[in-house]
Amino acid sequence: MKSRRFVPILALLVVGSFATLGFAAKKGGVKGGGGNTSSFISMVATVDNQAQGVSGDTLGDYTDGVDGVQCYISVSKNDADLVTYNTSPSRKLHFVFDSTSPAWEASKLPESLDAEIDFFAINYYGKYINMGIGTTAQVQMDLEFKVGSLTYELDYASLAVYRKDLNTWLITSDTNDPDMPEGNPFAWSDQAKLNVIRRHAQTTYGVVSMPFRVRMTAN
Repeated sequence: MKSRRFVPILALLVVGSFATLGFAAKKGGVKGGGGNTSSFISMVATVDNQAQGVSGDTLGDYTDGVDGVQCYISVSKNDADLVTYNTSPSRKLHFVFDSTSPAWEASKLPESLDAEIDFFAINYYGKYINMGIGTTAQVQMDLEFKVGSLTYELDYASLAVYRKDLNTWLITSDTNDPDMPEGNPFAWSDQAKLNVIRRHAQTTYGVVSMPFRVRMTAN
């Protein structure tokens, strides 16, 4: 009897150990200021103003570890993240939709709103830190924002990232961005799918034009 009970108990202990280690690794990577600081880069994000699209709030830059903001390059180093959920004071982004857009109309969202956000920008090239200075790469970005009890998403299929110098990356939807070099081998745009994310399903309302531009600088 003892030998038959030993295996499942041991298995539970092993699973519990891996779960604890996994949680610790995730916690260290997300917090930015703690954990294994060699696994990611703590960042400062500057979100530029847009007449239509996504802009920063009136409280200045988004600095990792300040007021609960999380801004970092992930442990995998190919994912740039900004999270403002549960910040104090509440850090948000400002959204202005095109009132002629059928997708926006179907969503029933206000034309203009402010919301706490979570974005993650995946670099198709690979690691942000391996980009050469002066080079560009294509980015896919999900920008989630909460309105009431619902979580919405702007899914950008193609943005551009430019490594301006050793410590600065520019992510932009603007094909005429003055900081972008000429001759890039890919296309990018401000077109994003507008989705609402529910527990067991996702509804896509269609594509909206939402210009977005952010500079992320190593802190």
